Amino acid sequence: VVIRSIGGQTQIEKILAIPETESGSGACEAQEIIQVLEKYEIKNELKCQCFDTTASNTSSEIGACKFIEEYVGSPILWCACRHHVAELVMKKMNDLIIGKTTDPGVALFRRFRNQWDGIKKNIDYSALVILNKTDLPQWMKEEAEKVLVWAENKLKSSTFPRGDYKELLTLLIVFLGGSVENFSIQIPGADHHARWLSKAIYYLKMSMLQNIFKMSEIETQHVNLLARFVSVVYSKYWFTTPLAMSAARNDLSLYDLLLKYRQIDPTQALALMKVVRNHLWYLTPQLITLSLCDEGLSKEEREELAKTIYNTPREEITLGKPKFLSLSWSTKRPQLN
Repeated sequence: VVIRSIGGQTQIEKILAIPETESGSGACEAQEIIQVLEKYEIKNELKCQCFDTTASNTSSEIGACKFIEEYVGSPILWCACRHHVAELVMKKMNDLIIGKTTDPGVALFRRFRNQWDGIKKNIDYSALVILNKTDLPQWMKEEAEKVLVWAENKLKSSTFPRGDYKELLTLLIVFLGGSVENFSIQIPGADHHARWLSKAIYYLKMSMLQNIFKMSEIETQHVNLLARFVSVVYSKYWFTTPLAMSAARNDLSLYDLLLKYRQIDPTQALALMKVVRNHLWYLTPQLITLSLCDEGLSKEEREELAKTIYNTPREEITLGKPKFLSLSWSTKRPQLN
């Protein structure tokens, strides 16, 4: 999609084209975009490209972003789709627990969906299975409480782009021990591997209803592990992901949780940390200045970051894929400054 933004405070966005491509190669995709830029004579207006992080877009050698930037002839901002990056974290965790599959959906989800009419008749909302915090490490107990407070406030103050966002939030609150007025578990929705939000919703539902929906011992174990991960580590990150100015802080906060998650499962934690390290787009010199507008940082933190940026020797920004920051694998939380 090629979108042109016009104006300042009264900004107007116009879709110029949604071109089709003969193939999914980076060169083919780039050529379609370039033709639109030439048609409207706006080559020099292109300042930013937003993309999902497939190799056909981001490869430093054959990616569409590379070819488009070379056509423009000057550096432009590489702004990776935040939700796509967040989905990669959930995908990796799902693969680590459940395993990879060639099934277009999830067999366990289909079973749950097919049995729904019988399940809903037997739901006792006073006996839902919620997160058992008793045996959790202290950091996870504290994080669960923080997420619960955040989720309750968000439910009161926010509107949602789609109903499934609100559905996930209400499930999250109840699973963490909170309450939602007139709460009910909705009918299971569609599932396919492009909808990672639906997987988070399914795991919470099945964990809460495990006394009604019969699963094998290993299925129950997997569902509970994923529901715990979704509720304590993942969901807040998912919801806050779209805010570009908060992206750097949110990525580092997730990384910090994964450092701690090594107490639970070192192998899983290191694999998830690798996903984060491969997508630190908003911690690059080109985009880190967005954090100066992040209200989630204290005034002191933003001032310190501004000083660091000001005192950093200026280098020419070259064409090509930005180079990511090298994060520590230690137990120390990475800092923006």
